[in-house]
Amino acid sequence: MKRSIAGFLKIAMIGMLLCSGLLMAGEKDAKSKTKKEETKQAQTEKTGEAKSDLVNINAASLEQLTTLPRVGPSIGQRILDFRKEHGQFKKLEELMNVKGIGPKTYEKLKELIRL
Repeated sequence: MKRSIAGFLKIAMIGMLLCSGLLMAGEKDAKSKTKKEETKQAQTEKTGEAKSDLVNINAASLEQLTTLPRVGPSIGQRILDFRKEHGQFKKLEELMNVKGIGPKTYEKLKELIRL
């Protein structure tokens, strides 16, 4: 009888150790997935794949345009005027044709805008 209890306890201890090891491995996987998701989100934001978060320069209102860095009410209005006069932008780079938006400003905006 002592042998069966001792054997049972050994098996129970081994089972507990295995379970704790699996739990720890599961935590590592969860942390790894979270880190992967964060990395993917950062890459998405960097490459502009999250298009719904980007400002559509062909449809944006003045209020939406002024949420962009270095675009205040006057430059935002120039974008609207340019769009009205010339039609929709066909390339993002055409934004540099708007007075007040040069290469430096465009570089700051290009990851935040879309057509």
